[in-house]
Amino acid sequence: MQTLKLTEKDFKQVGFYKEYCGKTDVSDYDGNIEIEDNLGWLKFDKIKVTGYLSIEASDWIKAGGSIEAGGSIEAAFGIVCGLFITCKLKLSVGLRIFAGTCQWRKIDDQDKTITCEKLESGTVEYGILVETGLPEEDKKEIN
Repeated sequence: MQTLKLTEKDFKQVGFYKEYCGKTDVSDYDGNIEIEDNLGWLKFDKIKVTGYLSIEASDWIKAGGSIEAGGSIEAAFGIVCGLFITCKLKLSVGLRIFAGTCQWRKIDDQDKTITCEKLESGTVEYGILVETGLPEEDKKEIN
């Protein structure tokens, strides 16, 4: 599986955050996405990956739409998302998660859902957490 590495050049400054302006469509990316550290607040209209999504130290992920990953999602500080957050594996953030902050339309509980195998770290400040549970082999590693 290929890994797309996003750097400072893939973002433009818009107020206090940086908006994704890279050439690669990340709204339905077949692979992993790694975002270099210390970029600050990052904004995506929508980001969906079949693999994992990882952002390093001192950073937040902000998406106007949804965030989806076939693997895990990691953010050093937190995530703010207009709609739902879904990952098939673990979700890990340093601070807080907000899902369902959409301002352009009425939302329901499904739009506020944060779905993952396990919330490994962080606090859900706004949204509905749905943990699907770890596979048996992962449970053995934790015990």
